[in-house]
Amino acid sequence: PDEYELGEKEPEEVDLEEEREILKDPQGFKIIDINANPTSSAQEVVWAKASAKFFQTMQKAQGNYSIVKIGVVVNTKLRRNFEQKKAQLASISDKRSTIQWGFHGSTPESIIAIAKEGFKHPDDLKKTKGKKKVKLLDDGFFGKGIYFSLYSDYAMWYSEERGSNQILLCSLLPGETFQCTTRMDGKDREPGYDSHYSPKGNEIIVFESSQILPRYVITFSEQEAKEREQED
Repeated sequence: PDEYELGEKEPEEVDLEEEREILKDPQGFKIIDINANPTSSAQEVVWAKASAKFFQTMQKAQGNYSIVKIGVVVNTKLRRNFEQKKAQLASISDKRSTIQWGFHGSTPESIIAIAKEGFKHPDDLKKTKGKKKVKLLDDGFFGKGIYFSLYSDYAMWYSEERGSNQILLCSLLPGETFQCTTRMDGKDREPGYDSHYSPKGNEIIVFESSQILPRYVITFSEQEAKEREQED
């Protein structure tokens, strides 16, 4: 486990000094792009941290993928909501306020909208109209909530199915988690719990947008599998 999973690093800490100025604005929002050749030690730390989570949680052959760009999401409103939720959970118990990483795959357009406005509960998504209307894949196999994976390649499938080469890496507040043993199609959160785990543990489902803080937009590329040449 890393510093976020252990709850040792508080969300109010920032990766880059540029974030501090943006967060002074109550409506502050920006995605700070870091390319494959970081230009500062702070950017190098961000690149190393996010890429480690991307590759270390991947079951696919890591050599078939590379990271093109990492965008650091800075959003004052979403951060404030997240910190308030963390404090609320901490008032119940310190363990309940532990932060965990989660990946979410979608289209670049949806990822930008999420970075700006936050995630929306499926009930709220159904109310959207016009160009912002989102078609839900299903009612939610393991509860009617917002889905993440602990594994990058699991989330990448949802991106690649939509022709996307981006995923979001988010900080999550799962709180007290209910372990699903069977499907719970479209059901609400289990009473007394803050989130659900899928039966095999591939997915974690949260039910409030304040439990989520988008942190990094990871742009990846897929390369043809390379085979080791045989010696003559």
